[in-house]
Amino acid sequence: MEQLPREVDLWKECVKLEQPDEAKQLLAKAVQCVPHTVDLWLALAKLETYKNAQGVLQKAREANPTELRIYIAAAKLEEAQGNK
Repeated sequence: MEQLPREVDLWKECVKLEQPDEAKQLLAKAVQCVPHTVDLWLALAKLETYKNAQGVLQKAREANPTELRIYIAAAKLEEAQGNK
């Protein structure tokens, strides 16, 4: 990972091999290295608590302001909490 920090497929494969807590740490590092990879942001948000997921999705929107999947994920997160 240190040799190829921008290799998205490598990040994804490494995350698959980890338990949720370790996967969160890897994904947090991954989104720093490749912030325009929406799949990594969404995967990180799914592993977080509601409050932390809100923050993750906000950072994802800042890094990818035109990516609709992030806005949809944020709406689904709020709906799951009973918020309209």
